[in-house]
Amino acid sequence: MRQFLLIFYLFLSSPLSIKGDQGFIAILYLHNGQYVSSDSVYTFYNLDGTYFDSLKSREGNEPTCLRIAKGDVVSYYPNMMIYVFFCKLSHDDKVLVRVGGQWKKLSTNAPFSIQSMKEYLLSLDILLKVDDIVYYGKDKIKIKKKLICHIIDVKGDYVAIEICKKKMWFRWKKNYKVLPDRLIYE
Repeated sequence: MRQFLLIFYLFLSSPLSIKGDQGFIAILYLHNGQYVSSDSVYTFYNLDGTYFDSLKSREGNEPTCLRIAKGDVVSYYPNMMIYVFFCKLSHDDKVLVRVGGQWKKLSTNAPFSIQSMKEYLLSLDILLKVDDIVYYGKDKIKIKKKLICHIIDVKGDYVAIEICKKKMWFRWKKNYKVLPDRLIYE
């Protein structure tokens, strides 16, 4: 109940609304300095209310889930056991998270937070791999060696990074399809 009130307070105190499809992310913590209690579970339901899957903390091991793959989330940080999903608020004020290509209702007694997508991305670095394309104005530039750059701006599916003192843009996702293992949280 306290968690619901905190989230409700955050919604009311924020000038932003989480209505919409891609403006916000939900961060689910299974390990935050210590293991989250084993009775803490993130349960996902289909929009019709039927059970879809659960994420459960298992001390010392990877979290358990049967149907949620690494490619179905925005990011997964195994060393911290943190899952990040696109999220929005449903018409009946339920938190919805995007698992792969579908919205699911989130029900939990475990800690999670909601953040604007831009705020989240600006706190991260991104891994650029050989042959990735970055854009500088109308020019396309092919990356020649692996780089890790801090994200300095966000617009839609693109993030801005600085290379050789030039602001360049990289497409980190296409709609909901995210390039896997690119967002780095340190």
